[in-house]
Amino acid sequence: MAIKDPVAVDISGNKVDFNVSREAIFGKTFMRFDFNTSFTGYVAFSQSNDGEFSRQVMRNGSIHVVLPVNFTTGSKFLGIAIPEPDNITIDTLGREVLIWNDPYPKYNLISVKYYQKSSPLMLFGFMVILLGGVLIVSCYYYFSIRR
Repeated sequence: MAIKDPVAVDISGNKVDFNVSREAIFGKTFMRFDFNTSFTGYVAFSQSNDGEFSRQVMRNGSIHVVLPVNFTTGSKFLGIAIPEPDNITIDTLGREVLIWNDPYPKYNLISVKYYQKSSPLMLFGFMVILLGGVLIVSCYYYFSIRR
């Protein structure tokens, strides 16, 4: 998992110093954020575009996940957000923002699997082409056996 541009900002808008390290637990790599002091605010970062985001929830607060431009979630076949977000909005850049308000302790993990908005249409097109191929081969065998 590659993260870029991590930033922590307290309520008054001041940047907060922290260290980021990687930990491997049961074959998965986790990013650990260590702060010099306790603060109230937010942590933001960009993550590589691998189609999945997971975050362990350890305390209440608002969690916002901003999907890349032209990506979405919600198809049970292609990817969903677990648990279902409390709110989904669109920001000024046209990105979907999934928001959870105080999910802890009911949920200990937030997982979002997302995909390009064009993926369902491309999958449907592929299935139509595949079905057409099966129909052509079936007709060929039916008529060759009939002869």
